[in-house]
Amino acid sequence: MYFQKTEELRWKRNSETSDAMDFHPTSWADLDPDKFDEMQELARRGDSFTRFRAEKRRGALVISVSSATPGGPHVSAEARWYGMGSALCDDKKTSETSHPSFELYKRKTFIQRQSGNSLEQTTFFDVESDPNYEGANPGTITIEGFGLECWALKITWWGKFIQSVRVSTSPNPTIPLAGLLRRLDELRRSPGLLGQDSVQDELDLIDLVGDMGRQYGMRSSGHQPGWWIEMLYTKLNRADMSSPFIDGRTVSERWAGPLQRSDQQKELVFREILVAKELARRLDKYGEQATSQDLTPQILGALIAADLWVQNVSIVLGDKDIDTASLADPITPEERSDAEALKRLGNDATYGHDYPRALSMYSQAIKIDSGNAIYRSNRSAAYCALDQFEEAAEDAYIAVKIDPTYAKAWARLGMAYMKLNRSKKARKCYSRAVELAGPDVTETMKRGLAEAEAKIKAALAKVADGDKVTQSRAGKAILDQDWDLTLKTVRFHSLVHEQQVAGLVLFAQQMNWPYIDEVRDCVDKLYSRILAGEAVSPHLQDWIYGVALPGKFLALTIMSTLILCTPSISKTLKLSASWDWGLSLPQHSYWRTRTALGRVLGALPGVKSLNGWIGPCPAVEFMPPVKDAAGPRHIQLKAQVIHSLWFENVCPGAPLPRFGAEDDSFLFADEDITEPGPYDDRDLWQAQMSNHDFWIVPITPGRRPTTCELKSIQLEQVPIDRDPTHLLPKWLQGVGVESSIQWEYRANLVFQLSSEKPAVRYTLNTNPVFVTLPPCSGGPHRVHMQAFARYSHWYTVERLRHEQPPALMQPDRPFVVNATGKGEELLARAWCAQWGRNAVVRTEGGPCFACAVRSAGRSGLGFGVLIWA
Repeated sequence: MYFQKTEELRWKRNSETSDAMDFHPTSWADLDPDKFDEMQELARRGDSFTRFRAEKRRGALVISVSSATPGGPHVSAEARWYGMGSALCDDKKTSETSHPSFELYKRKTFIQRQSGNSLEQTTFFDVESDPNYEGANPGTITIEGFGLECWALKITWWGKFIQSVRVSTSPNPTIPLAGLLRRLDELRRSPGLLGQDSVQDELDLIDLVGDMGRQYGMRSSGHQPGWWIEMLYTKLNRADMSSPFIDGRTVSERWAGPLQRSDQQKELVFREILVAKELARRLDKYGEQATSQDLTPQILGALIAADLWVQNVSIVLGDKDIDTASLADPITPEERSDAEALKRLGNDATYGHDYPRALSMYSQAIKIDSGNAIYRSNRSAAYCALDQFEEAAEDAYIAVKIDPTYAKAWARLGMAYMKLNRSKKARKCYSRAVELAGPDVTETMKRGLAEAEAKIKAALAKVADGDKVTQSRAGKAILDQDWDLTLKTVRFHSLVHEQQVAGLVLFAQQMNWPYIDEVRDCVDKLYSRILAGEAVSPHLQDWIYGVALPGKFLALTIMSTLILCTPSISKTLKLSASWDWGLSLPQHSYWRTRTALGRVLGALPGVKSLNGWIGPCPAVEFMPPVKDAAGPRHIQLKAQVIHSLWFENVCPGAPLPRFGAEDDSFLFADEDITEPGPYDDRDLWQAQMSNHDFWIVPITPGRRPTTCELKSIQLEQVPIDRDPTHLLPKWLQGVGVESSIQWEYRANLVFQLSSEKPAVRYTLNTNPVFVTLPPCSGGPHRVHMQAFARYSHWYTVERLRHEQPPALMQPDRPFVVNATGKGEELLARAWCAQWGRNAVVRTEGGPCFACAVRSAGRSGLGFGVLIWA
């Protein structure tokens, strides 16, 4: 009916076309009035037809994919509702996290984007960590997640992307370690409102990183926040300032433990955290003012690590532990007499100002009687006379620990602190000495206390009277004394350890971990073991302190922690050396979300997707049987990545689709509409296209009463074709992680269909992606009868075993699988993995049938496969 033509119509159209081609007006004024009216009428009818078509599509899904940015591999994808402005459709992504500790899996956004893509959105970190990556159903991703997968694949094609960035070579200003610790504590407790005192904000940065090539002057207006952001980028791009977190190093490996490092190493660690945190604060408020392209994945890693560290870790200074009981060794009367004689010789040398001899005599006396407070106090005085103030402070400190009532030792500790410019500590010690001495207080004690108070008063005067720079630095110097590490120990307390312990137990429960009782017993004692100084895995510390990086890093951390807290398997099972290895246990198996088994088994009833893991899945069978098959082991799957992620699947060689911001661009990508040919009557074509009776709602696949049961997961051994240690970062080699895997495994899934007796077996040769669609608006949407054939055919899962691509793939007709029966979506996913086909998955609550089919076609993602579940 649509293409019914007559010779009269053909002649009329050809003659009109010929006349139009012979007429070339130079302006609208040259047109014949009748011709002008005719053209206006044609334009009016064209506009009316366009509005009619747009109304039919209103609320339909429009998928746009933006190709790589010039000079970079960035790819993004998004879904919108047609005709409803620029608002993104309500994509039902992952549900909210069930526990605060699980929020670590998704990374924070530091630049609050107002419009367009910020530099942060175009800097690759990890696809899993993106809050918009995971789909609503286990094993699936969102449309935005598909863009992230394209981005990651682009980087794989290009190899390691080389980004030219600026790097600051200016030396860092000297900051005492106490100053770094003080500032870290300030940022955690009360950082202040950024921008409230812009001069102080800038002074804080200058003290930390220097003036970055511009001399700060109070007469100037200072530098804009955006400029400082760019300068902090250049600082963190230095090789000695940005830790290689993205290469697999844990955050805790950088700082945890008793800090048995040099002062220079300590200073570098804390300066890096501070610089990254100061940058994070400024990105949050002024991020869009920075225009440089110097933000790198390394900086993103440092930003995330620093933000978590400052938020979740408390620095606690404690007095240095002195085991006074071990100093009180019993001595004989003869030894005591010898020690007293040495003390008298030391006193004589002190009175004669022969301090080296005095030091020697006191040291010999201490060697005989190490628990004598007087000997320690006297040697402290000798050390002070020789300008060895730290040694003097240590001896006096031990003396007051041995005898807390020894006033003279307190005074000598105060004297040592005064020499070290620790006037606040000196005042406390002198005050204690005066209090203990009572009526026997000496002039030396009184004078020492007065000098300490005078020094503090002078420092406070600088804070009150000087210019802004002097005030700032004088105030910091006073506060830094509270963080002086002399005779102190540094401990890091987790502010979230109870939350993290509860989160680990909940993760084990959700995953149906078969050793849950072991985990409870072990994890309750874990934090105490860490505080006691026991050497534990950095993965454990990352989890307990809540500082694990997001995405694949968190997935590895939480499973490693779970294994380490299960003694019955951690004795024989080392930690995984790869982000993607699965875990096989006698009772269950667990698979990473981005692996072939993770993506396919996500459709298995009862499994969950949590923190990058799919489980609990059935236990596996090995083909051929392997030694100790029932024991725990890591599994490295062999499955080919589908390199043609989009569009080329059904249209080889076609360019990546680009759709602009205007909704009308969708009309030109509409596969349902065929424009009239040169011999077709446009008036008749428009009339039929504008006739509401010609637009119908396509029939959706009906619910099936059949069932599909997964009978077994079979793993076929495949010799590994490369050295597995290439997966292992150098810093992890030899520290208790698994690096001796000799086999990869190709997965096979065996199904039993209720409608067929023979079992069906699918081999997961590839690792496809499955995209869950968001709902459309105002559906179900109608399609023109011209395109009805595209929506009238679908296949059952029984037919899949007899069919294979490319025979089923037609560029103008997506392949629709009716997988509405119980368990059939799982089989459909397995079929895709066997034949290397990505697929769009529509589940309950998703878009209408018309939108789902178009999303799988060339005007959508171009997969050519729709699983209707």
